[in-house]
Amino acid sequence: MLSAYGADQPDAAPKEHFNFLSANNAADEYIEHSGLNYTIICPVTIVDGPGKGSIEASEDLSDASGATISETDVATIIAASLDNRGLYGRRIEVKSGNTPINDALDFDSRGEVATGGRTTLRRPQR
Repeated sequence: MLSAYGADQPDAAPKEHFNFLSANNAADEYIEHSGLNYTIICPVTIVDGPGKGSIEASEDLSDASGATISETDVATIIAASLDNRGLYGRRIEVKSGNTPINDALDFDSRGEVATGGRTTLRRPQR
């Protein structure tokens, strides 16, 4: 599923993004509790243009302020994640970076265990 960076913390976002992120968070939470195999892709700000073919991916990106990622790289990430069992049960935050996409998505070789998502929606109010 394609979600959005910051969807797990809609209350921390600027007011104009709250509804968008809350809706994404609700969808993320639904999928996480559905019993299905899932991967939730949460890109930072998506920009037009060709992809670099290299990203940074983590279940909790640090320093994503001002970061972007091309729509081409997001599409490549989605395609690469479809049969990647090492990404099942994960919520992955992505931004443009220096690691080739397939390497950045190889969480198994890094020894990272899936945390099983981390949505926080409990009907936030603003």
